[in-house]
Amino acid sequence: MKLQLLLLLSAVVYGAAQTTPSPLTVALNCIDDESADVIDDYIAAVEAAVNGLRQEIENCGILNLPCLTEVAAKIVAAVAAIPLQVLGVAAQLTTGGTGCVTGAISGR
Repeated sequence: MKLQLLLLLSAVVYGAAQTTPSPLTVALNCIDDESADVIDDYIAAVEAAVNGLRQEIENCGILNLPCLTEVAAKIVAAVAAIPLQVLGVAAQLTTGGTGCVTGAISGR
């Protein structure tokens, strides 16, 4: 009887262990979700900037060289800023400011 009770208890503990994610799994899932949000926000900002520049080009007209030159300078500046922006996104993802790890460790 004791052996059966021990086996039943072991099965319950094993089953609970299989359905409860570890703190590391919780933290990694949280970081994955947070990083997806940060990356999605960055992509949305880039798309908005591209759309704005496209609109400026359309507003210039094909023969307005001074206007097109000004937009071209904005495009060059935007492209030059991309590496710095990517570093900013990477820093945001690695700073741990999301609370994912501390929340997972404390069981929240």
